[in-house]
Amino acid sequence: MAEIVDELQKAYKCHVESLEQMQKDEDNSKLENLKHLKIPFKDIYSATNGFVDSHRIGWGGFGGVYKAELFHVDVRKYVGKKEYLVELYGYPRRKGKVALKRREITSDQGRKEFWKEIDVLSGLNHQNIISLVGFCYEYGEMIIIYDYASKGSFEKYIRNVQNLKWEQRLQICIDAAQGLNYLHNHHIIHRDVKSPNILLGDSLEGMIGDVGLSLTVKDTDYQLSNITPVGTGGYVDPKYLKRGILSKQSDMYSFGVVLLEVLCGRLATTSGKVKDDRASLVDMAECHLSNNQPSQIIGEYLRKDLKNDKFLDSVKTFAAITHECLHSTETHRLTMADVLKELKKALTVHSIGSEPFTLEEIKSATDNFNDRRVIGSGASGKIYKGELSFSRKSIPVAVKRLDRAHSYEEGAFLKEVVKLSRYVHENIITLRGFCEEDNENIIIMDHASNRSLDMHLDKSILTWGIRLKISIGAAKGLNHIHSFEEDQKTVHGDIKSSNILLDHDWKASISDFIVSKSHGTLGYLDPQYSSSGATKEADVYSFGVVLFELLSGRRAIEKVEKYSHPTLRQIIDAGDEVKDKKDVFLVWMAARCFEEKKQRALIFDDIKEQTDAKSIDILSEVAYECLQKDQAKRPTMGSVIKDLERALNIHWLSLNKDGKVKEMISATMFSYENCWSSKLKALENSR
Repeated sequence: MAEIVDELQKAYKCHVESLEQMQKDEDNSKLENLKHLKIPFKDIYSATNGFVDSHRIGWGGFGGVYKAELFHVDVRKYVGKKEYLVELYGYPRRKGKVALKRREITSDQGRKEFWKEIDVLSGLNHQNIISLVGFCYEYGEMIIIYDYASKGSFEKYIRNVQNLKWEQRLQICIDAAQGLNYLHNHHIIHRDVKSPNILLGDSLEGMIGDVGLSLTVKDTDYQLSNITPVGTGGYVDPKYLKRGILSKQSDMYSFGVVLLEVLCGRLATTSGKVKDDRASLVDMAECHLSNNQPSQIIGEYLRKDLKNDKFLDSVKTFAAITHECLHSTETHRLTMADVLKELKKALTVHSIGSEPFTLEEIKSATDNFNDRRVIGSGASGKIYKGELSFSRKSIPVAVKRLDRAHSYEEGAFLKEVVKLSRYVHENIITLRGFCEEDNENIIIMDHASNRSLDMHLDKSILTWGIRLKISIGAAKGLNHIHSFEEDQKTVHGDIKSSNILLDHDWKASISDFIVSKSHGTLGYLDPQYSSSGATKEADVYSFGVVLFELLSGRRAIEKVEKYSHPTLRQIIDAGDEVKDKKDVFLVWMAARCFEEKKQRALIFDDIKEQTDAKSIDILSEVAYECLQKDQAKRPTMGSVIKDLERALNIHWLSLNKDGKVKEMISATMFSYENCWSSKLKALENSR
């Protein structure tokens, strides 16, 4: 018997050694395939000062979570940035903030979960999935390294009623739904969906994290049986918890609990273990959700807005989504794609006041995008005139169909639309709705009956008074964008005369400041753009060009052959900057006019007799200040408005009762003694 036991022990030892060798071979294979993601332990130890508590930002089932700065691979963000100092195995590396999850010896999770999470994350690429940027597998250490989510987890915002508005909470839920929908489309069940596992980036963008417990299923697998339940108490699907039956709908239940947390303003549980009961939060809310009474359970932070119809409609939509996610029968639960669609509806109802238009409605309004309906076009797409129903009343609208080449990342278009809806001002074009369907991105705006400014620059119907009115209106619209309190970084990015729309009374409205994804337009673009990017000062520069367009009746770039005015030809021939004689840049012409003290050559002939020279003097001076090379020397839009209003007041004072300009002060009868002097001298025989 002893011999048999001895032989069995030897066999067992061989078996263990064989398994260990197989495991070692498997680990070596993984290390070789993922070598570009390897980060030495010594670098991690140094970056965390030996994993001191001051670097620890959290704790989970796997172990402690630490923040640090490390050189790491980040392929998605490699766009010619200077911080990419080295390359490793053909991949760029940069130094940046990261989050490190270090396995503790006491953790229930080990090598299997470690490699599973790395395997899953290394094969994913989505803006709403936390990015894997490295790992360490040395000296018994198992460390997973992620992109740093600077705003922490969604969990800490659930109960804090002051820090996030309803709109922001909705957007985070949409972001998380997009991430989960991406996982489900790749046949991955997360198995631990909860608010602590929804991480927030710099702009509060939501990202799904902690996929270490996830399972990948076959295309044909609807559900898996006899699966040992894992997850967090209060979030786990009861059917999965009690019977071990797992499916994508199990994630739907967990996500429904997160939605309920958002609705109620409280967490589902404080426990970190799977319990054999349902969350008290779900039990408390179920009756009210079933009876369509969300107002009975919503958090205190929402109650003050219940009198707002748009808000109430949004909350009801959100509550209905939550209820369907928590349905006890999994076949009655929504899919993640359905949830995503309904959440977007809740957001747009709150922000815009109406649900998204269907593509069929848009096609009907534009005769299936008939070219006869086109009223404008640009680099980002065509604009069609149509009619749509609002509150049972049909009104004319402008339908902008963005070109497919200007497509957005998933969710980005809706964010832009919601952002646009916040800018309510009489000199910003009104957003009426949008459509996001079948890869179409469409914006619906008020129709401007006189279309865009660029179509009228050389028309005598634009008197000097109307030109000043347009410039002041456009300036006020742009100033509102610049002064928007909730986003100090908001700029237009593409100010030009074709983006200033005019109604029947010549009231100006700024348009296209969000849906345009261009980097400005040649002729209006700030020379400092390549170094500074889109800034308020760059907008001011572009607005200066528009002012010179109004002053001269000429566009920012035009063909030489269009004009034969001798002064203009002298300006063109004298301009060292002009390399291609076929095109003339208005800013070059304006600069040469001021240098040569020939501003008169720039003024549109039809307006020279219409005002006091001082009024034109002020506008031209403001326009020139806007074009200063040094951005710091350019005026703010608030300052521009004051000067333009002063020019308008002087203009009205220069008119007789019959509306004609008083004698001896028209623009035809003056010249500048120097570039900036406001002193005028009469010209003999000037007429």
